[in-house]
Amino acid sequence: MVEVLVPGGGTPTPTEFRFDSAHTLLIGDEALMFGCGPVATHKLVKAGL
Repeated sequence: MVEVLVPGGGTPTPTEFRFDSAHTLLIGDEALMFGCGPVATHKLVKAGL
């Protein structure tokens, strides 16, 4: 099964609640993250990945 997660929708000016964009493609046990900004690691932990 393939899932697409968007843990960050993105904004040109990050705020306290809005960060850079991030996209994650889940294929089986593999997670591929792309288009991610500097808050990507935090978003992975928050998503439970």
